[in-house]
Amino acid sequence: TRASVYLSSDKAQGVTIPKSTIVEVYGVPGVYKVFQQTAEFVHIDIIEQNDDIAVVSGLDAGDEVILLGKENIFDGESLKTYTLLPE
Repeated sequence: TRASVYLSSDKAQGVTIPKSTIVEVYGVPGVYKVFQQTAEFVHIDIIEQNDDIAVVSGLDAGDEVILLGKENIFDGESLKTYTLLPE
């Protein structure tokens, strides 16, 4: 199952996301963004973080990112068959 979370603009220099959405691919931090029903790996820069959330650059408010199952997804994978969990 995959879930998406809507980002909200929290600080002028970045957006706030759940820290659990962040993955590292070859040591590069990023997230899987939902783009036209496909997963797209997007590099992010972590500005600040705590145990639960991170303020990052590289995303825009309103983007959707993969929250659950991100370890088993690949860049360019179709998300048409996955269920979006209720908000």
